[in-house]
Amino acid sequence: MYIDRDIQCFDEAAAALGTGIASALLALPAKLKREAFEIRLRCGRPIAISCAEGQIFPCDGVDVSRAVLDEVFYNLCGHAVYSRESDIARGCITVGSGHRAGICGTAVVSGGTVTALRDISSVNLRIAKERMGCADECMRRLFANGLCGAVIAGSPCSGKTTILRDMAKALSEGRADGIRRRVAVVDEKGELAAVCGGIPCCDVGRCTDVLDGYPRAEGMLQAVRCLSPDVIICDEVGADEDVAAVRMCAGAGAVLIMSVHAGSVDDLARRPQLISLLHTGAFRRVALLCGRSAPSAVAGIYSSEQLLDGEVQLCG
Repeated sequence: MYIDRDIQCFDEAAAALGTGIASALLALPAKLKREAFEIRLRCGRPIAISCAEGQIFPCDGVDVSRAVLDEVFYNLCGHAVYSRESDIARGCITVGSGHRAGICGTAVVSGGTVTALRDISSVNLRIAKERMGCADECMRRLFANGLCGAVIAGSPCSGKTTILRDMAKALSEGRADGIRRRVAVVDEKGELAAVCGGIPCCDVGRCTDVLDGYPRAEGMLQAVRCLSPDVIICDEVGADEDVAAVRMCAGAGAVLIMSVHAGSVDDLARRPQLISLLHTGAFRRVALLCGRSAPSAVAGIYSSEQLLDGEVQLCG
């Protein structure tokens, strides 16, 4: 069902790197394009493609030069580095339909804070893929007793963002129960909706408002103040200010659905960020994803009460 779309996503991500590198990537076999979830460029090393089988070097023997990596960086910045300074300082740039480029280099530090990067040494472009319907199983198991606050937990590349994106559309369009809900997506990194010129490049539903580029905590509070959402969705929460905002939004009556990093069942009971979120009382269920070998697949559903009591038992 998704094969042609996967190739399209790969080609779009490759094109964002500029003609110098894109021509080699666009010529790769269709099978590798379908399976790829990252394109990795390291100065003085060959191009690497990350897929379920591991790291593939399709152009082994041809190393990425400094000139090519500089061209890639300027292309990712839209040839206006100054316009992406805050993103660069954070270490990532989002392009196209939500493809996220992680940037490595030498940090420029001022007052204990990274303010810029110089001497770019590597780029990791994570390919964003839309999976229409991928959230259906997760929603069925999470919301078996009705819509409730939920946390989607998983390791990197496990499909957290992909599920949240499809969940936003499903709740906005009433795909599961026929009820169209007002959904607010807080998209700090531009990965969930990939807004361009005020229009989401990713389909997050007709009843969805996107707060693009807002810091998570500020975006959540802005949504409650101005948008009267039924549901607030955001990615990768866990900072202290996020937890405080979650507590305030839950008190305003919004259902919160968010993601956190957790690679295993043991992580669910140990990660302080997750425990802090569960203590707010805003979340009743936690979905743990299988991992990069089966993106967006659900390994298990757990009760927040049991996790807080130190019990890790499946409940869905």
